[in-house]
Formats: sequence, C-alpha cells, structure tokens
Amino acid sequence: MLVTMCGLPCSGKSTRAAQLKSDFQRLCPDKEVVVINDEQLDIKPEEYEDKDDEKKLRGKQLSAVRKNLSKNRIVILDALAYIKGFRYQIYCDARNAEVPSCVVYVATKQDECELRNARLGKWPTKLLQELCMRFEEPDGMARWDSPLFVDVLGEKSITAEAMMSELLQAGKPKPNASTFKPKVSSPDYVSTVSQITNDLVKEALQMYQTSAGQTVKLGGVDVTLPLNLTMPQLSRIRRNFQQLASKRIMDVDNIATFFVEFMEQQWNITY
Repeated sequence: MLVTMCGLPCSGKSTRAAQLKSDFQRLCPDKEVVVINDEQLDIKPEEYEDKDDEKKLRGKQLSAVRKNLSKNRIVILDALAYIKGFRYQIYCDARNAEVPSCVVYVATKQDECELRNARLGKWPTKLLQELCMRFEEPDGMARWDSPLFVDVLGEKSITAEAMMSELLQAGKPKPNASTFKPKVSSPDYVSTVSQITNDLVKEALQMYQTSAGQTVKLGGVDVTLPLNLTMPQLSRIRRNFQQLASKRIMDVDNIATFFVEFMEQQWNITY
C-alpha cells in the first residue's frame, strides 16, 4: 500500500505522516510501515530552488518509493508532491507493483504555512512563496489522485481505518500496458496495434487543436491534454508503445485504453 502525502511547505504533512504511521502499525502489525521523507534522502530545502537539482531530488524520491513498494509493506511518501506529473508517475509505479495507493492532501492555507515557517525557519521565505505558486492541487476526479483524502489539521482528520476501508473496497489496481500478462499473438496482431494507435494519434492531435489543456474523452478514457503537443512527440510515443506491445501481447479489446493511458503518462512526466 502506498500513501502519498501532498501539501504546501509547513502544512503539517510530516505531523500527519507520523500519526498515520503509528495508526497503521497498530492496525496492521503484520506489515512493515515505512515513511520516506526529504531528511532521510538528504534533500535540502535549497535544492528546490534549482530546476536541475529539483529533477534530481524527485528522482531520489521516486527511486526510494520503487525500492520499498511491496504487498507486505505500507509506504508513506512524506514529500511536497506538488506536481501533477510526479503524482501520476507514483500512481503508475504503485499500479505496476499491484499495490493500492491514495493521496492525502493536508490542505493548510498559504498564510498559515507562512506563519509556521516564520516560527520554524525551515524554508527561505521567497522559495516557500514560489513553491506555493507552483503547487498543483490534487483532484479526486483524476485517477492518479484517487482516492483523495483531504485533511485539515485541528479541524478535519482522516482516520487510517477509513483509508484502509476505502482502499480495500477499491480492490486491486487494474492492469495496464506494463502489467498485463502476455497472451499468444494472433497473425494480424501487429497490424491491429499499428492501426489502433495510428487512429488515436490522429484523434489526439485533432482534439489538441481546439482543446489544449482541457479534459477530453480519447479512446473511451478521460484524459487531460497537455498545453504543448506535436506530431513528432506523438509519433515517438507511438513507436515506444508499439515496442512495448510487441514484448507483452495485449488483449485487442484493451489496446486503445492502454495506449491512451501510456500517452497520458508520457506527456504528464515533466521532470
């Protein structure tokens, strides 16, 4: 199980992460509970100031999550997780590992975070304000942010019991192109993959002309189109998917869904 904490700097995420760890240890004594945070990874606040350093620190966070994901372990990522593409990648990693995941958004307002930071002195004031401006609030309607638990310290507190209950009801993550078990290829499998992906690339580009940055239904899947999209980018994504499809034979009925999700994963990764 993976719990991704999300919120502004000094929002109280670490406090909630520690509380959840204690609760999960009580509820699930047979499972190891691991908290991953910037201090453990030796990530300094100043590293968020530089774009290249920020890419590296997100790589550290992702690597630590992947290393610890297990059906017998509860992983709590105590990080800002303020970029949608980063949360999407974490969601995909959890799904590939076939473990349930959720997002806990500690929704402390910016002015309160600034007051706390003034007392704690953890973040440079200008950097904190910049991070608040960059913050992409999680959306429970987006599958990578779902289920979403909104938590306000001192006002509204989501219990570990409620989180466990909802995740168990949701069941195992649905398979995607990376986790689908191989099947025997039919003679026209390659041409079928080529035709379906070609049609979807054309459809995606047409939708982009009028709906850039908006949520649309592509191949039966709700996706948010990026603000910048070109035919060469789509062609490269299509080639990569075809290579993947040749190694992991998919059910023809699922190819369109898998390809659309694969496209969205690629254009959501911004680091």
